[in-house]
Amino acid sequence: MDGRKSRLKNLLFFAASLSLLSAVCGGDSGGNAAFGPPPPLIRFYATPGSGEIRLTWSRPPEDADQAEVLVLRTTGAYAASHGDAGAFAAYSGTGTSFTDSTAAEGTLHYYSKFTRDSSGSWSDDVVEGVTAANTAWSSVEYLCGTDDLDNSCTPSGLATLIGSAGVSETIRIARGTHDWGSAVTVNKRVVISGGGSCPDCGDPDPSGTWSWPVTLNISGNSAFIVNSPSSGDLVRITGLSFDGNGPGFDYTDGLTTGIITEATANRSRYRFDNLRFSESGQWISTFRTNGNEAYGVIDHVYLYNSADGGNPRFLHNTGHGGDRGDTDWRRPTYWGSENFVFVEDSTLFYEVPNTSTGPLCNDQQGGGRAVFRYNYLYNCSGGNHGTESGWPARSGVAMEYYGNEFFWSAPGNKLFTGLLLRGGSLYLHDNTFTNFQSMLKMWNNRAYGDSPGSSPPGGTPPYDGPGPPTGYPLIDQVGRGRAAGVGLAQTQPQAPNRVHIWNNSVVNTGGGGGCPNQGDSSELSICDPAYVARGREYEYSSGGSAAPAAYTPYPYPHPLTIP
Repeated sequence: MDGRKSRLKNLLFFAASLSLLSAVCGGDSGGNAAFGPPPPLIRFYATPGSGEIRLTWSRPPEDADQAEVLVLRTTGAYAASHGDAGAFAAYSGTGTSFTDSTAAEGTLHYYSKFTRDSSGSWSDDVVEGVTAANTAWSSVEYLCGTDDLDNSCTPSGLATLIGSAGVSETIRIARGTHDWGSAVTVNKRVVISGGGSCPDCGDPDPSGTWSWPVTLNISGNSAFIVNSPSSGDLVRITGLSFDGNGPGFDYTDGLTTGIITEATANRSRYRFDNLRFSESGQWISTFRTNGNEAYGVIDHVYLYNSADGGNPRFLHNTGHGGDRGDTDWRRPTYWGSENFVFVEDSTLFYEVPNTSTGPLCNDQQGGGRAVFRYNYLYNCSGGNHGTESGWPARSGVAMEYYGNEFFWSAPGNKLFTGLLLRGGSLYLHDNTFTNFQSMLKMWNNRAYGDSPGSSPPGGTPPYDGPGPPTGYPLIDQVGRGRAAGVGLAQTQPQAPNRVHIWNNSVVNTGGGGGCPNQGDSSELSICDPAYVARGREYEYSSGGSAAPAAYTPYPYPHPLTIP
């Protein structure tokens, strides 16, 4: 790892760790208070510890009138209201976290949260409840198969062990190579481990210290589906090597388009770490999230893809389950918070540069939110669909990219862009881009005729704004954020949410990216400047002046990676 990246990690870790697990920093650029009532508290988690249960939640940063948060603890069922006489008041205050050290050991507890404004009015809807038992990660370990005996662990054998394992226990897959003919569903708080590690993943060549004693030959199927109903769970899949391409990519088929897939109904957080993928497929997705009811971290992954052509994805990231992203677009962005899918300290290596489209390290739509940080991205790009380009799914909401190295291996035939933004917003800082026509391309396809529903080409109310130009602001367009209501026809008026670009480095980058470079930067390609204007939809600086004042990156390393 080069010194610049290492120093940046240390600085951000120092700054962010001051508020570890106790605050959500930043908000939508431009503010959202005038665009409808604030949403309720979200992302309510209960994490079992040793003799305690850690409760955390997020609050809308634009809500100035939350005088009290009340968390009630019950057994058997959630509290009916803030005045439930049979409930124990575990917490009352204005914070975003609490450690319950009085919960009975081994008992399943139900936590409900309620909010009160300064006038004394309560929100008595149980917006989110969580359950957790007072127990830490167990030392109990199950073994699937026999060490050094190939094919001794099977998908059906592992599924049986998951069914019998207790909460927080570990199932280790036996050393060796095992044929994996079907996906295994992980539906509780357990660890699935192969004992492998890649401490130098995230560097250009991490092969010096990796070790993966278990290989799963997946052929053309998925390997794991995470589908736990409890937001108090944490599913971990770690230390495995995968050979094979997984199923063919399909935007609409959520449960068969990822080697590791998060199901639409999943509510548990997750950590997928110290994994290796060896692929030769042209149309596959390695990770697929189908509904961000829960968020997690993907870290210390090494992907090697040798395909010549095609457009494989590493992460295909969609939003809130079941409504194509409508709910996610009603929420604030929560910049710098836990409310994203994180990819960090990973090496994504696509051997053959495909100059027509390029493999995608992140392909995002349907309300998705992703953070890529401290990765080495070789011959791949990232992108956010617009609402028109994935109809009926909406655009991805937001992305944060920082501390990454983007490298394109064909300097004489540069890829058109390192990142393509067709909707939503982006914080892009402290990255290096080498051999691209543009660092970032911003392009609202809807301005040229692609339309949701029955709206005419170019965009008109109720989906879009009144203009000028025609339909401005376009629904979910580049530089827009929280919608006024849930649903496409309830989007307007839509809050501004500027793109911020600062302190990036480029090498051999420039040439248009398919649209004219802007006068303020040869590194930006903007196809529709009437809809995407500097100072209105985006801020740019070669140094740090374009950084949003209230933004602090989420603690690094991700708290879920810390035992």
